[in-house]
Amino acid sequence: MDLAEFTGEQSDISLAKYGIESNAVSTLLGIPIAAAVDTGVSIWNSVVPEQYEYDTRDILGGINENLAEIYNQNEGTVKLLSFIGGVVVPGGIATKGMNLLRAGAKGVNWFSTAGQTARLAGIKTAYENAGKASTAYRSLMWENRFATAGNALVDATVYEGVLLATMNAHP
Repeated sequence: MDLAEFTGEQSDISLAKYGIESNAVSTLLGIPIAAAVDTGVSIWNSVVPEQYEYDTRDILGGINENLAEIYNQNEGTVKLLSFIGGVVVPGGIATKGMNLLRAGAKGVNWFSTAGQTARLAGIKTAYENAGKASTAYRSLMWENRFATAGNALVDATVYEGVLLATMNAHP
């Protein structure tokens, strides 16, 4: 066959016969899209009353019927990726929120980034002036330890609270 006479008819026939595009490419692209939609739907369903909940199949079917079919054929994979996304996304938002809150905190010295910087500068000054054996150095070290433990407790509480609030509808 001469390439000048090529009309694309053969490729259309092979596409229709073997479904290459719908099987390979659509599945590879469709699973992450379906997982992202399922993650969003699961988080939404976790925080709203039951009467406002959505079904992932309905939303995917509204976007593209092929996506809904990919979801039906690969539901286990999509749910696994959705679960991972449901842990990472809310946890990342909680961590980012705590960092923003810490950066803008005023008046709470143990919680803010500025307070941590001031504590470490005080420890350095006490060490340089009197050494490790001084009571000022030891006092500042214990104050820093308590502040660090307090920050870790707040972070863990917020992270756990966000996960409990958003993981209700995940498998």
